Amino acid sequence: MPFSAILLSGGKSSRMGQDKASLSFEGEPLWRRQLRTLRALDPDTLFISGPATGPYHEAGLPVLPDPQPGLGPLAGIVEGLHASPTPHLLVLAIDLPGVNPHFLRTLLEHPALGDPNRGVVPRGLRWWHPLAAIYPRALLPLVRAQLASPDRSLQSVVRQGVSLELLESIPVEPQHEATVFRNLNTPKDLASTPEP
Repeated sequence: MPFSAILLSGGKSSRMGQDKASLSFEGEPLWRRQLRTLRALDPDTLFISGPATGPYHEAGLPVLPDPQPGLGPLAGIVEGLHASPTPHLLVLAIDLPGVNPHFLRTLLEHPALGDPNRGVVPRGLRWWHPLAAIYPRALLPLVRAQLASPDRSLQSVVRQGVSLELLESIPVEPQHEATVFRNLNTPKDLASTPEP
């Protein structure tokens, strides 16, 4: 199945206090780790969402800046869907280092993706995990409308996408949720990760 992929690296990182893309995780910058994860899947096209001056500029990949700062990850998804030459866009956030190629392959192999107008989003016990998911380009009008509204919640986008049958909700085993979707938001989150 042809698909594109985008690394979302454009957040303000206000709780972390510095750009997350440059943070060292298990001996390498997060941006390198996450791009390695995406490249292992062999996407047709690979983008980065974030400032053009980010540390990943040396990767030689197209960088899609947000139309204006402060719009959150939804803006990166809108830009990625608009730029994608394929019907599906795999999204991965910079601060989810527990998401590995094996997990993402299980998403790519889901039968729902046989329909070019449907995507898949993992669902935990309490909420969806929209920052490691596959979105169909058919969702673009909905995400654009959400971005223009006061509520730019990705949970709201996914809820609407599922109700419109544009997204398939995939349950995540509880024992995997805390590791695969462990989010690095603060220096404490990073400090709890042992360096090699």
